[in-house]
Amino acid sequence: MQSNHLPLPSIESRFHKSLILFAALFMSASTGFGQGKQLTSDDLFQTDKLVDIQIQLPESDWEELTSQTRSFGSAFQDPSNKPFSYVKGDITIDGVQIKSVGIRKKGFIGSLDDYRPSLKIKFDEYVDQDPVKGVDRLTLNNNKQDYSLVSQHLTYKTFREAGLHAPRNGFARVTVNGEYLGLYSNIESIRKPFLKSAFGKASGALYEGTLSDLYPKAMDRIEIKSGKDANLDRPLKLAEWLAADGDLNLAEVEALVDVDYFLNFWAIESLIGFWDGYANNQNNYFIYDNPENGKFYFIPWGADGAFDSGRGMLRRMGDVQSTAVYAQAMLVNRLYWAGDTAQRYDAAMRTLLENVWKEEALIAEIDRIEKLFSKDLHERQADYKESMNQVREFVRARRGQVTAALAKGSDGIPTTPRKPMYSIPVGEAKGSFATTWGEANNESKVDLNLVMTDEVVEFTKMTASAGPMQFRGFGGGPGGRGGRGGGPGGRSGGAEDNQVPPVSIELSGVRKSDNQSITLTLMIDQKSFIAGVGSEVEVNGFFREVSEGGGFGRPGGGMKSVSGTLKLNAAGAKSGDAVGGTFDLNIVETRGGMFSRR
Repeated sequence: MQSNHLPLPSIESRFHKSLILFAALFMSASTGFGQGKQLTSDDLFQTDKLVDIQIQLPESDWEELTSQTRSFGSAFQDPSNKPFSYVKGDITIDGVQIKSVGIRKKGFIGSLDDYRPSLKIKFDEYVDQDPVKGVDRLTLNNNKQDYSLVSQHLTYKTFREAGLHAPRNGFARVTVNGEYLGLYSNIESIRKPFLKSAFGKASGALYEGTLSDLYPKAMDRIEIKSGKDANLDRPLKLAEWLAADGDLNLAEVEALVDVDYFLNFWAIESLIGFWDGYANNQNNYFIYDNPENGKFYFIPWGADGAFDSGRGMLRRMGDVQSTAVYAQAMLVNRLYWAGDTAQRYDAAMRTLLENVWKEEALIAEIDRIEKLFSKDLHERQADYKESMNQVREFVRARRGQVTAALAKGSDGIPTTPRKPMYSIPVGEAKGSFATTWGEANNESKVDLNLVMTDEVVEFTKMTASAGPMQFRGFGGGPGGRGGRGGGPGGRSGGAEDNQVPPVSIELSGVRKSDNQSITLTLMIDQKSFIAGVGSEVEVNGFFREVSEGGGFGRPGGGMKSVSGTLKLNAAGAKSGDAVGGTFDLNIVETRGGMFSRR
């Protein structure tokens, strides 16, 4: 008998259809719109188009995100500390929506901005999802210090063209809650997907260096980013060799470092004028411990201070001495003076000049990129042309500058490395204060117990003041556009930048023993200041011996910074409002780096 019913599908067929349905539902959940489009890393890092990125999140979360910051004191004391927290939001990349991602602010000091912040977008912070094949997060840099808007792009491109591992990059139009924030640099994050692509395996230890170096006293400033059971044992071994007296054992170093690879990394940093990189400023780099051969490989990062021979703060301080050989950092300096490394470096640089440094191609690339984004700039980015022309001039002049410097051999190259930043405890401060919002006045009261290097400090008089923090230079402060290098002509953060500056509480007095003026400056964001009455809040700031060296202390000495807790019993941000509380602070001195060679 013939049945009028359709035949039932087989178990195998039903299972296959279930898998298809599950995959469709998964893609719909991942992309939000259900188009089924799978984004890839190649989609993100195209340099011939602008990726359109739309971010949506609660306005209150955006306000919280943008207001988060770090103080100068905390940044130099512990650069690995990340004072930024994730909030949940949705992101749309070229029409493909990804829901429930983690969004946070990023930046060190000069790139911080309360209106156009740099951003980290982590896809799986809240939901187990992998919506973009080949990357697990986005790094969106606001270009605040990349005045030409092309420094990062040209830097990473040069490293890659020389056969070295460097992040891919592109450009993005970024909009948050309907407000266009302008052109951002979209940089491939140095995380496991990058490591797997670059080295074949991502299981090795990854370290990040921010104002830090391979030096025994500074190893606590080297941040472990990934790697199962990763520790600092191997980097510390290298650091001890580099810090030891006598000649460097080159064979020992080559057992830990791919020196030929590193010579090219170092030469490129010097060639492109990367004043804020590893070789010159002990900053902006990653080190990967490659499990394939047990060697360290350096990876460039934070390249908004390259293709520039004159703007850098370190150059104005006199640290850059040779155009062809940036040699401040521990590894580069010790290597230069070891065995035949100087000759090998010279050969590496000349090979780069012959095979990689193509002036006309670089100029053509700058012209192409300018045409690509010129109609998509934010009003704060409209003055890029002067800086971009300076990059063109740098490119045209660099070959002659480097060749002339190579001809001078070791002239101008420091014979010892610059010790990196490290901190030592130097004092404690406890007490209370009472004042009013505004200028310091004689009616303010301060009770201060200050101990410096086991010696109690006595004062003849003390005053307290509270008011908005005034930023001067160095990127214009959080929110400010800043002049080139943040010099006296740079804008200060403030109302013109549509942001609320942090509160500054200053305790000033005259030391009885030598009539020396002393100032303790505590910084706190206004939101915590107003809401913090009755509870303890964390604060950071500076300790200054004003007449002996201005802002950071005595000439040649280190910067003294403070951190601890503040408990407010009164707080108000209007003229005449009472401000007062108690504090418990530790004082540390940051030595080495840009502050001293001790």
